[in-house]
Amino acid sequence: MVINNNQYNWTIEHSRVINCDIERVWDVISMRSNLEAFHPFCKSNRVIKWPGKGAVDKIEYLNGLTLERNFINWIDKAGYDLYIFQAGSPASHVSWRIIKNDDKTNISIIISPYLFNQGHKLFNLLPFFLITKPLLSNYLKHVIGGLKLYAEKGARVKNNQFGKNLLFS
Repeated sequence: MVINNNQYNWTIEHSRVINCDIERVWDVISMRSNLEAFHPFCKSNRVIKWPGKGAVDKIEYLNGLTLERNFINWIDKAGYDLYIFQAGSPASHVSWRIIKNDDKTNISIIISPYLFNQGHKLFNLLPFFLITKPLLSNYLKHVIGGLKLYAEKGARVKNNQFGKNLLFS
């Protein structure tokens, strides 16, 4: 994992309201191997160490790509921060946050991807906004859609249930 805390130029965020209380949403996103229940591009989510700060797991995507997630911050009933990366490659930073909204919950995922998001902004501007941002915005929309479905109805999400993604399907 290659990390430089000031390496990212831009972030990508997706937020949504889930019609469940915050305890239910926290239980889902903090459970062991949670991505297998709601992530539409996840083939497997193998836990190495769980839960809390210092947790580590691996996600194998439908296309065979395997990434490791290292949790650097864990806030009960509020969210977590992690680095996600492929062995020997630069890391992307991801923040999951949940906020109580009466009997509902607001969730947001913010990602600072490494792809076309490091170094000189001028050289990365077009590739980031034409390639990286649309693909990862679609990705976040589908992941949160899967979380919403699972949290509200208890239904496990199927592969590519909301459509395919060029990077992960």
